[in-house]
Amino acid sequence: MSDLPISIETYLAESGYSGTELLLLRHSLAGQPMTLRELASRTGKSTGVLSQAARKLVSKKILTKQLFNNSPKYVLSSLDAIRHWITIDTKKKKEELMRKHTDFHHFIDSIHLDENRPKMEYFEEEDGLQKAFIRILAMQQGDMLQWLPIIYREEDDPLIGIRKEQIRQRKLNHIPLRVIAHDTALGRRYQSRDVFSARTSKLISSHTCPIVFEKIVVGDTVVCINTSPLRVCFIQYPELANVERLLFESFWKYAQKDLPETQLKIIKTQAIHRRLIASVRERFGSGKKGLK
Repeated sequence: MSDLPISIETYLAESGYSGTELLLLRHSLAGQPMTLRELASRTGKSTGVLSQAARKLVSKKILTKQLFNNSPKYVLSSLDAIRHWITIDTKKKKEELMRKHTDFHHFIDSIHLDENRPKMEYFEEEDGLQKAFIRILAMQQGDMLQWLPIIYREEDDPLIGIRKEQIRQRKLNHIPLRVIAHDTALGRRYQSRDVFSARTSKLISSHTCPIVFEKIVVGDTVVCINTSPLRVCFIQYPELANVERLLFESFWKYAQKDLPETQLKIIKTQAIHRRLIASVRERFGSGKKGLK
C-alpha cells in the first residue's frame, strides 16, 4: 500500500472525503485490482461500508469497477483522474469564496444604506429621562433648539430636579439653548427668567404655532418628550432634523412681531433688569449678608 502525503490527505479530507474513501484510495494507489472481500480483509472494514465508499469514488471517476475472471474488482482509473478532480474542486472553492466575497460586500453596502434610514430609540420614566438629557447634551452641535409647551411655573414642574441639572450642565459646557413657547402668562414668566437659565426664548401665538409636546432638535436628531406617560423618543433622521431646524428658524424670526411696541419695550426692560440682578448675585452672592 502506498501512503498519501499528509498534506494531500488533509486536503482531501477537508474537501469531503471520508476516512473509508481515503483508506480505499491508499490501497488503490498500489495499482492492484481488488474485490470488496480482499479490501475488507486488508482494511478490517465491512464489505457494506467499503461498497458505499467505493461507489462514491467511482462517481468521481477515481476508481473504476472491472471484471477480472468474472469477479468484479476495483482499480485506480489513473492519477490524472485525481488531478482532474482536484482541479475541479479548487475551481468550485474559488467560486464559492468569490460568492461569499460578493455577499459580504452587499451586506456592507446595505449597512451604509441603513445609516440613512430613520433610527428610533425610547427612554421611559425619570431614570430614562435623565439618561436622555445626558445623551442630548453629548450630541450637541451648535444651538440646541426647543419647542416647549409651558403648563407649569418652573418651580412647580414635576421634573424640576432633572431640568435644573440640565441647566447646570449646559452652563458648564457652554451649550446655547433657544426656546419657542406660547405667548401666555406662564410663557412670559418663563421668558423673564432666561438670564438665570442660560437660554434665549421667544413667544408666539398658539394660533400661529400650536405646540402640543416638548421637542428638541440637536445635531441630526429630533427628540420628542411626552409627560403623560413620561417617555422620550429619539428620531435620528438628518432630513427630518434639517426641516425642523428650518421651521424653527422661520418661527424664531417672526416670533413676537405681532406684540404691541410698548409690550416689547417692557419685556426688554425686564430682561435688562434681571441681567443686572444676575450679575450682582454672581459677584456678591445671593444671601442678605452679602448685599449689606
